[in-house]
Amino acid sequence: LKEALVEAFKFAFKLQYDVQVYGQDESDAGVASLFAELDADWYLGAEGGQGWAAAVEAGRRNLMAVWRDKTVPRSRVATLLPCSFQVGKLNAEAVRGLWASLNLELYYFTNDDDERYSIQANTHLLRNLMVQAATPPLGYPLFLSNVTVFSP
Repeated sequence: LKEALVEAFKFAFKLQYDVQVYGQDESDAGVASLFAELDADWYLGAEGGQGWAAAVEAGRRNLMAVWRDKTVPRSRVATLLPCSFQVGKLNAEAVRGLWASLNLELYYFTNDDDERYSIQANTHLLRNLMVQAATPPLGYPLFLSNVTVFSP
């Protein structure tokens, strides 16, 4: 019974949230369709909890969390959307060649400007990232810190 009451409260809260924020239809048919959508596509609950993680793993399309930050009520809505991206592979010879040209530029052309234009000019080779990966004095110095553990 308690679980049913909690779900009913979450659905009622989401309904009023949608009415106030988005101007949701409050007719019986609109409420029924909203409740059917909430039941099928939404997770309403605490962010970062086991239910949130299970909803993400299950592929729930919409997630919503509501909490109070001091005296200010806050909410977060996450929606699963399809996206496309490109993956590339760097050729090791291209990286070594780039480091060689950087070596030539620094040692023989005496360009000691920290933010050299040549580093940022070639966007197709990801030159800025590859130069940062080079060992000093060609690249940037490495900064290391102790192990930091984050736990929920």
